[in-house]
Amino acid sequence: MNINLTLLGSWWLIIILAITAALFVWGLSRHRSANREGASSQSTLSKPSNDLIKLDELIAKHMPMTITTLRHNRIIIQEPESATGQKRTIMLTIDKKIAAGNRQLGEATVINFHKVPAIEALKQSLESIDS
Repeated sequence: MNINLTLLGSWWLIIILAITAALFVWGLSRHRSANREGASSQSTLSKPSNDLIKLDELIAKHMPMTITTLRHNRIIIQEPESATGQKRTIMLTIDKKIAAGNRQLGEATVINFHKVPAIEALKQSLESIDS
């Protein structure tokens, strides 16, 4: 009778090890496929669009006193302190899905354009924030 119990116990051990190995292989395959999908979507997110690059170059050329930071979907402008002693933070975005114009996001002002604006239109948008 002891021999039968030992055989049953060894079969349970084999079954548990087989299930563990199957789950390990399944999890490993999911991890690899998730890494491939994440890498492809992350590489497209990290590159700014050509319109944002053009807008950043336009700002650097015509407004040298502003500090810009180019992100994948926005430009963050930090202007030097004004006469009131406040530092302004402005976010510029180019997105056709969102209405063009200004809105407030915390202490930063967000200005959205549908295409790269001319320098006069950009300056006018930045000046309209002050008033």
